[in-house]
Amino acid sequence: MSIVTRPHIGGGDLVVRLPWRWALAARRRSMRLPLEFVDEVRFEPHWRRACARVPVLVVTTLSHGAPYARLAVSTADPEGDAAWLRQDTARQRS
Repeated sequence: MSIVTRPHIGGGDLVVRLPWRWALAARRRSMRLPLEFVDEVRFEPHWRRACARVPVLVVTTLSHGAPYARLAVSTADPEGDAAWLRQDTARQRS
């Protein structure tokens, strides 16, 4: 069983609302990453480091002051979410 979430953009941040089990472990309900820190967004079909070996959305950040180096998010449509996030990040930067 994979844990699936749905990322969205809120207030200029990438917001990932965590499933309750992960939220309990992380001691927070959601993770926020300012779009200014997003360096690369990609679909990874064979993400080996994730808990489940399922396709994931991978967001890599600029290392200068970013709260996370990399986020691997299991979504219902990681390929579509990667394309959507790339477009939205480019739109926010221009």
